[in-house]
Amino acid sequence: MTWMRSATIGATVLFLFGGLVCSKVTGPEDPKGTITVFVYFEDQSIPGKQVELVETGDSLKTDAHGLAVFKVSPGAYTVRVYDINQGGPMLRFVDVAVEVRGAEAQTVKVFDCLPCV
Repeated sequence: MTWMRSATIGATVLFLFGGLVCSKVTGPEDPKGTITVFVYFEDQSIPGKQVELVETGDSLKTDAHGLAVFKVSPGAYTVRVYDINQGGPMLRFVDVAVEVRGAEAQTVKVFDCLPCV
């Protein structure tokens, strides 16, 4: 009887421990893609422009090369770039739709007409 009881307790402990260990196992993460936003006028990049991914709320400013780079999961995104001139009154923002599949890289080019104020 004690042998049976010990075997049952041992099996229960192994089952519970195995369940805890296996519950922590996860599959591979979604591959991350990139969205690179390039803000420019003619042949010059424009630093300091605010760029936002609307769906995530992530926001960056373009660097010295006019670039803002976001690492994203696959999906559809709206890239919003603020204070852009495109010939006429300055727009509060410009939205560009972009879709990322898998680990692919997407580039969004946004023209900012500096003398068009």
